[in-house]
Amino acid sequence: EADGFTFVSGKRRGKGHKIQSPEHAQMLLQSLRNQREQTFYQEIGGGRSKGLDSIEKRRFLLDHIASLRREVETAKLNIDANAIRNENDEVIELVCYGLGNFLSSKNSQWQLALMLNLRSDLKIDETSIYDPAFSLEEKEILIELGMQIIESNEECKRKISRKTIFYMPHCGETLYNNVLRANWNPESMENLVIIGNGFDSYLHKFVPKERVHWGCYIRRISPYTSESRIRWDETRGTAYNDTSIHTFRHMESIPSNIWDPCLDCESSQMNDPELI
Repeated sequence: EADGFTFVSGKRRGKGHKIQSPEHAQMLLQSLRNQREQTFYQEIGGGRSKGLDSIEKRRFLLDHIASLRREVETAKLNIDANAIRNENDEVIELVCYGLGNFLSSKNSQWQLALMLNLRSDLKIDETSIYDPAFSLEEKEILIELGMQIIESNEECKRKISRKTIFYMPHCGETLYNNVLRANWNPESMENLVIIGNGFDSYLHKFVPKERVHWGCYIRRISPYTSESRIRWDETRGTAYNDTSIHTFRHMESIPSNIWDPCLDCESSQMNDPELI
Protein backbone atom coordinates (compact mmCIF):
# COMPACT_ATOMS: atom_id res chain seq x y z
CA GLU A 1 0.00 0.00 0.00
CA ALA A 2 1.42 3.40 -0.97
CA ASP A 3 0.13 6.90 -1.55
CA GLY A 4 -3.44 5.90 -0.81
CA PHE A 5 -3.49 2.98 -3.29
CA THR A 6 -3.74 -0.76 -2.72
CA PHE A 7 -2.02 -2.91 -5.30
CA VAL A 8 -3.77 -6.17 -6.13
CA SER A 9 -1.95 -8.73 -8.21
CA GLY A 10 -3.78 -10.83 -10.78
CA LYS A 11 -2.99 -14.16 -12.41
CA ARG A 12 -1.13 -12.51 -15.23
CA ARG A 13 2.03 -10.57 -14.76
CA GLY A 14 1.87 -6.88 -15.35
CA LYS A 15 0.66 -3.76 -13.69
CA GLY A 16 -1.56 -4.18 -10.65
CA HIS A 17 -5.00 -2.67 -10.37
CA LYS A 18 -5.23 0.47 -8.25
CA ILE A 19 -8.12 0.80 -5.85
CA GLN A 20 -8.68 4.37 -4.75
CA SER A 21 -9.00 5.15 -1.09
CA PRO A 22 -11.86 7.48 -0.05
CA GLU A 23 -9.31 10.21 0.66
CA HIS A 24 -7.83 9.93 -2.82
CA ALA A 25 -11.27 9.94 -4.40
CA GLN A 26 -12.07 13.17 -2.56
CA MET A 27 -8.80 14.70 -3.75
CA LEU A 28 -9.63 13.69 -7.31
CA LEU A 29 -13.11 15.20 -7.03
CA GLN A 30 -11.61 18.47 -5.76
CA SER A 31 -9.09 18.46 -8.58
CA LEU A 32 -11.83 18.02 -11.17
CA ARG A 33 -13.83 20.81 -9.54
CA ASN A 34 -10.79 23.09 -9.67
CA GLN A 35 -10.20 22.24 -13.31
CA ARG A 36 -13.82 23.06 -14.11
CA GLU A 37 -13.59 26.40 -12.33
CA GLN A 38 -10.28 27.20 -14.00
CA THR A 39 -11.79 26.49 -17.40
CA PHE A 40 -14.77 28.66 -16.55
CA TYR A 41 -12.65 31.65 -15.53
CA GLN A 42 -10.44 31.27 -18.59
CA GLU A 43 -13.46 31.28 -20.86
CA ILE A 44 -15.59 33.90 -19.09
CA GLY A 45 -13.36 36.22 -17.15
CA GLY A 46 -9.88 35.50 -18.40
CA GLY A 47 -7.70 35.26 -21.42
CA ARG A 48 -10.14 33.78 -23.95
CA SER A 49 -13.20 35.85 -23.05
CA LYS A 50 -12.50 38.39 -25.78
CA GLY A 51 -12.76 35.66 -28.37
CA LEU A 52 -16.19 34.47 -27.21
CA ASP A 53 -19.45 36.00 -28.28
CA SER A 54 -22.14 36.77 -25.71
CA ILE A 55 -24.10 33.59 -26.45
CA GLU A 56 -21.05 31.39 -25.82
CA LYS A 57 -20.19 33.24 -22.60
CA ARG A 58 -23.74 32.81 -21.33
CA ARG A 59 -23.67 29.12 -22.19
CA PHE A 60 -20.46 28.64 -20.20
CA LEU A 61 -21.89 30.53 -17.23
CA LEU A 62 -25.25 28.75 -17.22
CA ASP A 63 -23.53 25.36 -17.50
CA HIS A 64 -21.25 26.30 -14.60
CA ILE A 65 -24.16 27.49 -12.43
CA ALA A 66 -26.08 24.30 -13.27
CA SER A 67 -23.14 22.21 -12.03
CA LEU A 68 -23.01 24.25 -8.81
CA ARG A 69 -26.74 23.69 -8.30
CA ARG A 70 -26.15 19.94 -8.55
CA GLU A 71 -23.32 20.17 -6.03
CA VAL A 72 -25.56 22.12 -3.66
CA GLU A 73 -28.17 19.36 -3.86
CA THR A 74 -25.59 16.59 -3.44
CA ALA A 75 -24.09 18.28 -0.39
CA LYS A 76 -27.58 18.73 1.11
CA LEU A 77 -27.08 22.48 1.41
CA ASN A 78 -30.59 23.26 0.22
CA ILE A 79 -32.70 25.33 2.55
CA ASP A 80 -35.47 23.41 4.29
CA ALA A 81 -38.80 24.78 3.11
CA ASN A 82 -40.32 24.00 6.49
CA ALA A 83 -37.98 26.56 8.05
CA ILE A 84 -39.53 29.21 5.81
CA ARG A 85 -43.23 28.48 5.66
CA ASN A 86 -45.88 26.92 7.78
CA GLU A 87 -48.44 24.49 6.45
CA ASN A 88 -50.51 26.12 3.66
CA ASP A 89 -48.19 29.12 3.80
CA GLU A 90 -47.35 30.00 0.19
CA VAL A 91 -44.26 32.05 -0.63
CA ILE A 92 -45.23 34.56 -3.31
CA GLU A 93 -42.09 36.54 -4.04
CA LEU A 94 -38.31 36.41 -3.74
CA VAL A 95 -36.29 39.65 -3.52
CA CYS A 96 -32.50 39.52 -3.77
CA TYR A 97 -30.18 42.36 -2.79
CA GLY A 98 -26.38 42.43 -2.94
CA LEU A 99 -25.58 39.29 -4.96
CA GLY A 100 -22.44 40.83 -6.45
CA ASN A 101 -20.63 40.21 -9.74
CA PHE A 102 -21.29 36.55 -10.42
CA LEU A 103 -19.27 36.61 -13.65
CA SER A 104 -16.12 36.99 -11.58
CA SER A 105 -16.93 36.01 -7.99
CA LYS A 106 -17.02 32.36 -6.88
CA ASN A 107 -19.01 33.22 -3.79
CA SER A 108 -21.62 35.05 -5.87
CA GLN A 109 -21.93 32.01 -8.14
CA TRP A 110 -22.60 29.73 -5.16
CA GLN A 111 -25.13 32.22 -3.84
CA LEU A 112 -26.87 32.42 -7.21
CA ALA A 113 -26.96 28.62 -7.48
CA LEU A 114 -28.61 28.22 -4.08
CA MET A 115 -31.06 31.01 -4.83
CA LEU A 116 -32.14 29.26 -8.03
CA ASN A 117 -32.63 26.01 -6.11
CA LEU A 118 -34.63 27.87 -3.48
CA ARG A 119 -36.86 29.43 -6.13
CA SER A 120 -37.41 26.04 -7.74
CA ASP A 121 -38.04 24.14 -4.49
CA LEU A 122 -40.60 26.68 -3.26
CA LYS A 123 -42.14 27.17 -6.71
CA ILE A 124 -41.74 30.94 -6.54
CA ASP A 125 -42.85 32.71 -9.72
CA GLU A 126 -41.77 36.29 -8.98
CA THR A 127 -38.11 37.10 -8.39
CA SER A 128 -36.74 40.65 -8.22
CA ILE A 129 -33.04 41.44 -7.92
CA TYR A 130 -30.77 44.44 -7.46
CA ASP A 131 -27.10 45.17 -7.06
CA PRO A 132 -25.51 48.41 -8.28
CA ALA A 133 -22.43 46.39 -9.27
CA PHE A 134 -24.26 44.34 -11.93
CA SER A 135 -22.86 44.73 -15.43
CA LEU A 136 -25.18 44.98 -18.41
CA GLU A 137 -24.22 41.41 -19.34
CA GLU A 138 -25.06 40.13 -15.85
CA LYS A 139 -28.44 41.85 -15.99
CA GLU A 140 -29.18 40.19 -19.33
CA ILE A 141 -28.29 36.77 -17.89
CA LEU A 142 -30.53 37.32 -14.86
CA ILE A 143 -33.41 38.31 -17.12
CA GLU A 144 -32.78 35.15 -19.14
CA LEU A 145 -33.05 33.23 -15.85
CA GLY A 146 -36.52 34.70 -15.33
CA MET A 147 -35.72 37.49 -12.88
CA GLN A 148 -36.90 41.07 -12.84
CA ILE A 149 -34.19 43.71 -12.46
CA ILE A 150 -35.01 46.40 -9.90
CA GLU A 151 -34.13 49.61 -11.73
CA SER A 152 -33.69 52.03 -8.83
CA ASN A 153 -31.82 51.77 -5.53
CA GLU A 154 -34.44 50.97 -2.88
CA GLU A 155 -31.82 50.88 -0.11
CA CYS A 156 -33.59 47.68 0.98
CA LYS A 157 -36.67 49.63 2.12
CA ARG A 158 -39.25 47.64 0.15
CA LYS A 159 -42.62 47.31 1.87
CA ILE A 160 -44.42 43.99 1.53
CA SER A 161 -48.04 42.93 1.81
CA ARG A 162 -47.64 39.22 1.02
CA LYS A 163 -45.26 36.38 1.84
CA THR A 164 -41.80 37.46 0.66
CA ILE A 165 -38.26 36.15 1.06
CA PHE A 166 -35.45 38.70 1.15
CA TYR A 167 -32.34 36.88 -0.01
CA MET A 168 -29.38 38.98 1.18
CA PRO A 169 -26.24 36.89 1.85
CA HIS A 170 -23.45 38.96 3.42
CA CYS A 171 -25.14 42.34 3.13
CA GLY A 172 -24.36 45.07 5.64
CA GLU A 173 -26.15 45.34 8.97
CA THR A 174 -27.89 48.57 7.90
CA LEU A 175 -29.51 46.86 4.92
CA TYR A 176 -31.15 44.17 7.07
CA ASN A 177 -32.17 46.91 9.46
CA ASN A 178 -33.83 48.81 6.57
CA VAL A 179 -35.90 45.77 5.54
CA LEU A 180 -37.17 45.49 9.10
CA ARG A 181 -37.83 49.20 9.43
CA ALA A 182 -39.87 49.26 6.18
CA ASN A 183 -42.10 46.45 7.47
CA TRP A 184 -42.21 47.30 11.17
CA ASN A 185 -45.68 46.06 12.08
CA PRO A 186 -46.95 42.62 13.16
CA GLU A 187 -48.82 41.78 9.95
CA SER A 188 -45.92 42.60 7.61
CA MET A 189 -43.37 40.88 9.81
CA GLU A 190 -45.39 37.66 9.74
CA ASN A 191 -45.00 37.72 5.94
CA LEU A 192 -41.27 38.38 6.07
CA VAL A 193 -38.36 35.95 5.69
CA ILE A 194 -34.75 37.17 5.64
CA ILE A 195 -31.88 34.97 4.50
CA GLY A 196 -28.62 36.66 5.43
CA ASN A 197 -26.06 37.19 8.17
CA GLY A 198 -27.20 35.71 11.46
CA PHE A 199 -28.92 38.32 13.63
CA ASP A 200 -27.61 36.53 16.69
CA SER A 201 -24.04 37.36 15.66
CA TYR A 202 -24.86 41.08 15.76
CA LEU A 203 -25.92 40.75 19.38
CA HIS A 204 -22.53 39.39 20.38
CA LYS A 205 -20.15 41.59 18.44
CA PHE A 206 -18.55 44.85 19.48
CA VAL A 207 -20.47 47.88 18.23
CA PRO A 208 -18.66 51.25 18.11
CA LYS A 209 -20.41 54.00 20.03
CA GLU A 210 -21.18 55.98 16.87
CA ARG A 211 -22.96 52.93 15.35
CA VAL A 212 -24.90 51.75 18.36
CA HIS A 213 -28.24 52.90 16.91
CA TRP A 214 -27.69 51.70 13.33
CA GLY A 215 -28.92 48.16 13.92
CA CYS A 216 -31.57 48.94 16.51
CA TYR A 217 -34.40 47.14 14.69
CA ILE A 218 -32.29 43.98 14.48
CA ARG A 219 -31.47 44.12 18.17
CA ARG A 220 -35.04 44.82 19.14
CA ILE A 221 -36.62 41.94 17.17
CA SER A 222 -33.85 39.33 17.68
CA PRO A 223 -35.32 37.85 20.90
CA TYR A 224 -38.54 37.11 18.98
CA THR A 225 -36.87 35.80 15.82
CA SER A 226 -36.60 32.18 14.76
CA GLU A 227 -33.09 31.76 13.34
CA SER A 228 -32.00 28.63 11.48
CA ARG A 229 -28.34 28.44 10.46
CA ILE A 230 -27.52 27.20 6.94
CA ARG A 231 -25.05 24.31 6.99
CA TRP A 232 -22.08 25.16 4.80
CA ASP A 233 -18.76 23.46 4.10
CA GLU A 234 -16.30 26.34 4.35
CA THR A 235 -13.68 24.42 2.37
CA ARG A 236 -15.77 25.51 -0.61
CA GLY A 237 -15.39 29.17 0.27
CA THR A 238 -17.19 31.75 2.37
CA ALA A 239 -20.39 32.12 0.35
CA TYR A 240 -22.62 31.11 3.26
CA ASN A 241 -20.59 31.28 6.43
CA ASP A 242 -22.63 32.87 9.21
CA THR A 243 -25.80 32.77 7.09
CA SER A 244 -29.21 32.07 8.62
CA ILE A 245 -32.90 31.93 7.76
CA HIS A 246 -34.88 34.41 9.87
CA THR A 247 -38.62 34.06 10.29
CA PHE A 248 -40.99 36.05 12.47
CA ARG A 249 -43.88 34.12 14.02
CA HIS A 250 -46.61 35.12 16.48
CA MET A 251 -45.75 38.80 16.20
CA GLU A 252 -49.13 39.81 17.56
CA SER A 253 -48.22 38.32 20.93
CA ILE A 254 -44.97 40.21 21.60
CA PRO A 255 -44.95 43.41 23.73
CA SER A 256 -46.65 46.28 21.93
CA ASN A 257 -43.87 48.78 22.69
CA ILE A 258 -41.57 46.76 20.44
CA TRP A 259 -43.31 48.42 17.48
CA ASP A 260 -42.39 51.94 18.50
CA PRO A 261 -40.07 53.50 15.88
CA CYS A 262 -36.33 53.69 16.57
CA LEU A 263 -35.94 57.46 16.18
CA ASP A 264 -32.21 57.43 16.86
CA CYS A 265 -31.80 54.86 14.10
CA GLU A 266 -33.69 57.04 11.62
CA SER A 267 -31.32 59.96 12.04
CA SER A 268 -28.05 58.03 12.37
CA GLN A 269 -28.26 56.34 8.94
CA MET A 270 -28.17 59.47 6.83
CA ASN A 271 -24.48 59.01 5.96
CA ASP A 272 -24.22 55.24 6.38
CA PRO A 273 -21.53 53.84 4.00
CA GLU A 274 -23.15 50.38 4.11
CA LEU A 275 -26.13 51.49 2.02
CA ILE A 276 -26.07 49.78 -1.37
